[in-house]
Amino acid sequence: MPRQLLALGLLLASAFAWAGSPTAFPESAVHVRLGFEDEFVAVVGGDLVLPARYLDFLVGGEVVADLSGLRAGRLSATALIFPTVGTTPPFSLGVAGDVTVRRQSTSVHVGLVSGIDLLYVSRDLPAVIDAYVGPGLTLDGAFSLAWSLEARWYDKDVAWFASTSDVAPFAVGLRFLF
Repeated sequence: MPRQLLALGLLLASAFAWAGSPTAFPESAVHVRLGFEDEFVAVVGGDLVLPARYLDFLVGGEVVADLSGLRAGRLSATALIFPTVGTTPPFSLGVAGDVTVRRQSTSVHVGLVSGIDLLYVSRDLPAVIDAYVGPGLTLDGAFSLAWSLEARWYDKDVAWFASTSDVAPFAVGLRFLF
């Protein structure tokens, strides 16, 4: 019964939490990944590109669960300052922020997100690498750091990815683009 409730909770959370770690390559997608911190974790989330004039804007969210229940949740937003500037390979830079809720604390972070599109290096590399670093504070005033590094390999409307972040240090999964 507890595992069925966990599965139901993950499905409901994914339906309501359209967000993930900030990314320099905005795309509407739902993702699922399995990872490891001090035990195995499942991460479910999504990103949604919002229409904004003259700006690439993305909101997202994710929930992280382990066998004992929900471990963390994150809501994030990204605004790209330089969406794919004229460098080789194309480089993107943006400002991102998030609210992260963990079992033991809640924190707010603001930082930079950047990425490199490897497709322009070689047509055989339909991949991107992006990173986010956001210093912040917990609600009790302690320093907190949100971070993520992700590599995605695209195959049509699906992206395979490997990531590391402050909520799931080692994870692999799939992104379903829509």
